[in-house]
Amino acid sequence: MNREEALHALNHEVARLRGRTHAELSAFVDTPGHFEHIGKFGQTYQVEVGAAWDDKPGQVLRLFFSVDDGGIRAYLPVTKCGLVPLGGTFDGEVG
Repeated sequence: MNREEALHALNHEVARLRGRTHAELSAFVDTPGHFEHIGKFGQTYQVEVGAAWDDKPGQVLRLFFSVDDGGIRAYLPVTKCGLVPLGGTFDGEVG
């Protein structure tokens, strides 16, 4: 897996969700999102976006982003996460 391309695909989803509200993103708690991206060399990458309550249900939301190429890396994807405060929006900061 080309890590640079994989991170580009992951960061694309992060950017797409930047500015979305806590209420909108909380839908990922029950139903993770699955997205495909084609890299510049033709490789397909799967990006999954999931969420969980960071402490208490209905409070701070933790978003999880993972990307793999559908091969063996599906067992060890590249991952990042970010937080969304209650009543706030996702600022796009992930680590």
